[in-house]
Amino acid sequence: MFSSTADSIFYQSSIKLKINKKALSEYIVGGCALEGRTIYKNIKYLEPGNYLEFTSSLKIKEKRFANVTDFLNYDTSSLKSKDDYINKIYNTLKNNVKYSIHGDKTVGVYLSSGLDSTLILALYRYLYPNSKIKTFTASFENIKNKKLTGEQNEVKKICNYFNASNKIVRVKSKDLIKSLGEFSQPPCDILEATYTALAKEAKKSNVEVILSGEGSDEMFFGYDHNLALISYFKKEFKFLNKKFKFRNKLINNSAKKKFNKIEDLFLFGGANIELDKNRKEIFNNSITKTDSLKKTISKMIKKYNFKNPIDVDKIIVLLDYHIKLPELLLRRADYHGMHEGVEMRFPFLNKNLKDLLYVTPLKYKVDKSLIAKNLLRKVASKLIPNHLMFEKLPFAVPGVTAEYFKKSQIKFKEAAFKNIFNLNLKYMKKIILYGLHSKLKFFKKDFLKKLIKKQENGKNYKFDTTLWRIWSFATWYENKVKN
Repeated sequence: MFSSTADSIFYQSSIKLKINKKALSEYIVGGCALEGRTIYKNIKYLEPGNYLEFTSSLKIKEKRFANVTDFLNYDTSSLKSKDDYINKIYNTLKNNVKYSIHGDKTVGVYLSSGLDSTLILALYRYLYPNSKIKTFTASFENIKNKKLTGEQNEVKKICNYFNASNKIVRVKSKDLIKSLGEFSQPPCDILEATYTALAKEAKKSNVEVILSGEGSDEMFFGYDHNLALISYFKKEFKFLNKKFKFRNKLINNSAKKKFNKIEDLFLFGGANIELDKNRKEIFNNSITKTDSLKKTISKMIKKYNFKNPIDVDKIIVLLDYHIKLPELLLRRADYHGMHEGVEMRFPFLNKNLKDLLYVTPLKYKVDKSLIAKNLLRKVASKLIPNHLMFEKLPFAVPGVTAEYFKKSQIKFKEAAFKNIFNLNLKYMKKIILYGLHSKLKFFKKDFLKKLIKKQENGKNYKFDTTLWRIWSFATWYENKVKN
C-alpha cells in the first residue's frame, strides 16, 4: 500500500520557528511545498514513497511510488485488446479491495456519488455479500440557512442498491475556521477539516479501517485540465478539445499564444498558474528571489527522461504520482484519519494496478465518446447499473464553488461556504492585515487588501482559495508564535 508519511518523520535539528520562504510561496500558489520542504525553515519531512535506512551513518534511500523502471518491466504479452485490459483491471482492483479488507478490523467506505468510491463499495459487496457495510459521506452545511449541499441524495440510491448503511457527516463553516492553525502545517483548503469530520464519525461507529477511491482520477485521466493538455500536445487526440478545456482562465484567454512545454500549462491540482506568473504582485523581494513553482516542476520533468511535450500523458501521470497524490490528497486524508485513530487504505493505489494502468495504451483510456474515465466506466459496468453511474463531481465542490453546477446533473443552488469570508470579515481582515505574520512582510499589502475587498461586495461572494490559504497561514503563524 502507498501512504503519505508527511508530518510524521522530521530530520535536521531546528526548534526555532522560522518560515521557509520557498515553501510558503509554493503553499500559496499550489497548496503544498515540494521536495520534502515543510513550512518551517531547516526542517524537512521524509517524502512519501521513501524510507530511511539506518546503517553506521544515517542514509536516506529513495524508493518512489512512481518508479519508471517498474512500469517499463510490466508484462503485457497476454493483453491483446481493450477487453483484455478491462478484465485485467477489474480483477486486479477486485483483488486489491479484498486485500484491503482482509484482517480482523471493521472496514467501512468513504462514499461520494462518484464512480471511484461507488466501485469500491460494489466490489466490497460482491466479495462479501453478507457483510454489514458502513459508509460515510461528507455533506456541507450552508453557512446561512443550515441546509445541506452535497451528494447525499445520490448516495442514498447507491446504498439502497448495494444494501449498505450510510452516515451523512455535516461539515460546518465553524469546523473549517476551527481547523485554521490547528495542525503542524497550515491547511490549504477545506479537505483537512472534511477528512477530520469523516474520521471522527467513523471512529464513533467503531470503524477502524476506511477504504477510499483516491488515485483513480490520476490513473484514468479523470480531470478536464489533463485531457485538455493531451488534446493540445498530441494531434491524434485533438478531438478531446471539443469538450475538455483548461481549468485556468489565463490559458483559455491566451488562444493566440504558443505554449511549447507542459510546465507552461500544467502545475498540478490546486495550483494557480496565474498567481505563479505574477509572484511579484503577491510577495516581497525575499520570496520572489526563490524559484517559481513552474521552475520546480520543470526540474522534475527533466528527471523523468521523457520527451517534453510529446510524452505528455506519461509526464502528467508521473507528476500526479510525484506531487498531487502524496502531497495534496494522501497527506490530508491519511494524516487526519490516523490523527483520529482511523486507518485509511487506497485500493486504486496498490502497485500492481498502478503499473498496469501506466502501460495501458492511451487510446483505451480516452476515446471519441468524450467521457472522462471511460475505461473505468467499462470496468465498473460489470457491477454498477448505468443509472447509478453519476458524473464526476470533484470532492468538496458543493462546499466551495458553483462553477461546476451549471452543466452538472446534480443541481445545487449555491456553494455552501460562498459567504464564509464575508460573514467573518472583521476577524479575517484583522489577522490577515495586522496579525503577527505581518511583521515578516512576506505579502504585499495592496494584494491582500484587493482580495479582501472582493469579499465585501455581495455580488462577488465566492470561496477564494488563495484568500483561504493566506488566512490559514496567518492564523497558523499566530498560534505557533503565541504557543
